[in-house]
Amino acid sequence: MAKAGAVNRAAEKLHLTPKTLSGQLSIFEQRLGVALFRRTGRRLELTDIGRLVLSYAEELFQVSAELEEALNGR
Repeated sequence: MAKAGAVNRAAEKLHLTPKTLSGQLSIFEQRLGVALFRRTGRRLELTDIGRLVLSYAEELFQVSAELEEALNGR
């Protein structure tokens, strides 16, 4: 949703229903104790904390991809 800007578009890309994605996001935000998104009109925008979480997530995915490459090339 951070890059798609809307629940429906993000759900479509992830092959989930919007309700499922919204529910998972809500659970994640509750677990973290922070709001990751704020609604601006019909769009969702990352909060400052949301941008921080996204940067860590992108780094984790990059490291995961590097690990997969290393294991495949051994």
